[in-house]
Amino acid sequence: MKDFIGKHKSHLVHLLFTVIFAAVLVCFNYLRRSRGLMNSWTRNIMTPVRQSIASFFSFLPITFAEILWAFGILLLVILLILFIVKIIKKKWSSLIHTFIFTVNTLLVIVILAHATWGAYYYADGFCEQSGIYPQQCTVSQLFALTKYFAHRANIACTRTERNPDGTLALTWEEVLEGSGDKLDPMLDEFPFLDGMMIDAKPMVSSELWSWMNTTGITFPYTGECLINIRQPICFMPSTVTHELSHQRGICSEQEANFIAILSCIRSDDPNYVYSGYLMGYIHLSNALYSVNYDSWAGLYNALSSNVKADLRANSAYWQAHTSKVSEAHDKLYDSYLRNYGDELGMQSYGAVVDLLISYYSDKDIS
Repeated sequence: MKDFIGKHKSHLVHLLFTVIFAAVLVCFNYLRRSRGLMNSWTRNIMTPVRQSIASFFSFLPITFAEILWAFGILLLVILLILFIVKIIKKKWSSLIHTFIFTVNTLLVIVILAHATWGAYYYADGFCEQSGIYPQQCTVSQLFALTKYFAHRANIACTRTERNPDGTLALTWEEVLEGSGDKLDPMLDEFPFLDGMMIDAKPMVSSELWSWMNTTGITFPYTGECLINIRQPICFMPSTVTHELSHQRGICSEQEANFIAILSCIRSDDPNYVYSGYLMGYIHLSNALYSVNYDSWAGLYNALSSNVKADLRANSAYWQAHTSKVSEAHDKLYDSYLRNYGDELGMQSYGAVVDLLISYYSDKDIS
């Protein structure tokens, strides 16, 4: 027995860590049932920690997340080469050691993902903290709110600069500069959204993310808000506020979209105001299109030529980036959301309509 332990001591130590890491995952699966514990962990520990980390890395000209991604890809390639070499040379003991190391590394990554982001799915979200819940509506209510957003988008559009083709004349630098305070208009009504003012950052790999149908990411390990700067500029401000809401601890996509729309239209920046109304119109009009095409067509035809120019440019951009990669990414992300208890998965992006209906139900939108 002693000879066996002595001969395989290194493997046994690494296997012990495997057992410990697996036990941590089992414990999380059990502890996540406690809403109070998840609330305490996310609000008192994880949100301040994530924001502090994001603030620390804010001085970098590029995102630290992308540095980690590059390192991860390099490590993956090195491990793959090691596996192949050790199989060819029949170094089975060394191969087992590398395999256990790989498993442990993956377990640590998953544990950190649960701790830094997964726990938020089991804590109180925006709806529980604000008392605003999704509300189903009649077609007439949907039409009225869509009409309101279309009208406000037309007005907001006149207060923005335009390119010769009618699209929004704005740069990504202008959108991201000073973006860390773009949730401030929400704080009087929703003080739980308060946090450090950390500007969103541009992704060097934006073109790659466009092919994965992604406009922005909040990286859980660093808390950075990463923005795809290749996306159509008209929706970039609302993407920024969407990701900032994630940074402040809102994990639900429908809730983050709702916050994005509301914070934009309350902004003192006309470009953000326009983006917010345009984003709200898109969600509402898509819902209206599915239930009453004639009403949708009437409202679309009433949009100004410049608003239509932005919508056409947005559609053309994403159609040009549709591929098997984007479809696979959407399926993967849908599975990810459902795994964390978001039963609507990717459809939760459309459920923002019900939140908008609920919020505006007692407001004058005539």
